Amino acid sequence: MEKNAILPVKDGEILQAIRTFLHSLLQRNLVEALLVPLELPAGDNVVPTLVRDPDLLLLDEPIAHLDARLRHHLRGELKRFHQERRTTIIWCTPDYLEAIAMGDRVAVLNEGSLKQLGSPAEILNNPATVEVAQFVGDPPMNLLPARIRSDGGTLWLDFDGMQIPASGKIRRIIESTGRDVGELIIGIRPRDVLVYQAEVRPPAVPSELYAAETLHRKTVLSLPTGSGSELIKVNTSTEFEGEVGDKIWIELPMDKAFVFDVETGLALTT
Repeated sequence: MEKNAILPVKDGEILQAIRTFLHSLLQRNLVEALLVPLELPAGDNVVPTLVRDPDLLLLDEPIAHLDARLRHHLRGELKRFHQERRTTIIWCTPDYLEAIAMGDRVAVLNEGSLKQLGSPAEILNNPATVEVAQFVGDPPMNLLPARIRSDGGTLWLDFDGMQIPASGKIRRIIESTGRDVGELIIGIRPRDVLVYQAEVRPPAVPSELYAAETLHRKTVLSLPTGSGSELIKVNTSTEFEGEVGDKIWIELPMDKAFVFDVETGLALTT
């Protein structure tokens, strides 16, 4: 392992630094995590880079080759390494969990364009665009096209035939932006959608179970909108029991929803 770590390095001081660094890794049982697999090309080995103590460190998916257990362990150790060294690190990853866990600031890029720069909390709680909303969450935020209509002073959102009153926060956004007609994109997280297996009164609306995926600590339901062109993802308890085709009632809490412009994809606020 030491040979693999020092292969691209010839400077005597750096070689000694690598040996010292490897010794500290051995004490933490991290050598395997940083050097697995041993067949990694020298350029993919992060040990020589870490021991140089640079002012700026660029890591491009540095732990993507590891299994889930080692990735989880190494994220914490590299976070500790950063706090000890105070080195500025640019960590590139397509994994939102890595970005949120490792970053003090997170930059979300899409097709070469910066969509949002902020703290992990800002990225999670206030996505600036639909691209950012799609980046975070497992499953990611539901993004539902909705047509606004007015009926006797009441604003309604038509989700492909599924009618829901635009109350509270959503109504204020619509009124403040002067959009009493037209289309919007309504975003709502799977954890915020309410589901019932017995009939309930509006604003809950009927749907039917399209699919149910039981994961470690949750069951993810897929529920179609009115004509079935969109699927709403819902996080629920692993105790959920149902069969494909069962009648399910959905409630979308508008006070927890996000609103995006259908043309620009930008978030709309009051």
